Amino acid sequence: MKKRLLILTGAGAVIDWGANTTPQITDAIINDDAFKTITEKSFGKYIYEKLISFYHKQPELVNFETILNYIENLHTFFFSKYTRAVNKFRNANPVFFNVKDDIYTEALDFSRLYEKTSKGFVPHVNGRFGNFYWNDYHEFIEKVYLHYINLIGERIRVYCSGEEISKKSDLNDSLIEYLKYYKSQDYIIRYYTLNYDRLPVIASGMEFFEGFTNDVFDEEKVLNDTNSDCYYNLHGSLHYKFHWENEIKFCQLPIQKIELSGLNKDLEGNSLLNSQMIFGLKKAQQIFAYPYYLYSNMFLKDYVNADEIHFIGYSFNDAHFNCFFNCQTKAQKIFIIDYFKQFEDIDFDSISFTDRKRNIFLGPDYTPFEELKSKIDIDKTYVFVKGFRKYLEKQNYT
Repeated sequence: MKKRLLILTGAGAVIDWGANTTPQITDAIINDDAFKTITEKSFGKYIYEKLISFYHKQPELVNFETILNYIENLHTFFFSKYTRAVNKFRNANPVFFNVKDDIYTEALDFSRLYEKTSKGFVPHVNGRFGNFYWNDYHEFIEKVYLHYINLIGERIRVYCSGEEISKKSDLNDSLIEYLKYYKSQDYIIRYYTLNYDRLPVIASGMEFFEGFTNDVFDEEKVLNDTNSDCYYNLHGSLHYKFHWENEIKFCQLPIQKIELSGLNKDLEGNSLLNSQMIFGLKKAQQIFAYPYYLYSNMFLKDYVNADEIHFIGYSFNDAHFNCFFNCQTKAQKIFIIDYFKQFEDIDFDSISFTDRKRNIFLGPDYTPFEELKSKIDIDKTYVFVKGFRKYLEKQNYT
């Protein structure tokens, strides 16, 4: 009987291929000048500074995901307060709360800030990701959100095209050796990612089922074929294109323009500005959109049935996936592979959770340990602390 390897990758798994870090993406939004305030700040910087003033004791909590989340919250407020949509699509918060006046005078005084055309107001840089127009507050917030997620998509395309990936030949070869090792040991590779690219598929040249047959989403195979090597994008992909609700096409090349797939609402009437890719802090609600809940369902099954699990470049900050770890897995080995700056100059590269002398460097609040310690056998869990590139280069996978 074949053994099963479950891989879950986060942003840290693709940094060595040139992916932007969270601070770099945050800076891109803060410095973008398509939307401005009366004081000539970018709209992104305006939101960022508002959040920093609130989270001043923990400024590390504010990044591009936080900014996008609160832009969505503003959309909820303005849509609910000023539109005449049926009540089930509106949130009741405007009955009890209001936004501060300065957002109207500093960031939403359209006639002073933007050019007016026959179709509506336009941003300072229009046409870069499509032509944007708006006439009211919630439309404006929607265009800002769409512009910012296209900025993120632009940075993903920089590193995930076949041409760029091919330039990292040594790194690609190391990845191929890693995957081939497990195939030679008779493993089925169930590869899941929280990233938005196809990098492992392109870099390795290996055949993975990615959820599509002839570029059409194959629901039946996703749900029933558990014995193929797969590669699933849990938070969506730059290679997905929505045609209409519940119809998704697969694109071999990264799409050039991200579009919203419609305005969705949760049970409270909060806005969920869905696209091909899930961003922000409402991922727990958005993964119930099609087809992402199917991938999540299969991830749980593969987690429970895995013989070996690799968490690569994953920060364990996604509570909607961490909850799966409440289930027991039969895995006999679990590797957490990530980069820890405090270990940069230390001669060892792997730590067991039971190695009291060394795991103290991780600190008592080390998130993966807190998430996993009550659900798995920590005697079988190891943390590789020098990053994915070093792990691949060592070629000591066990």
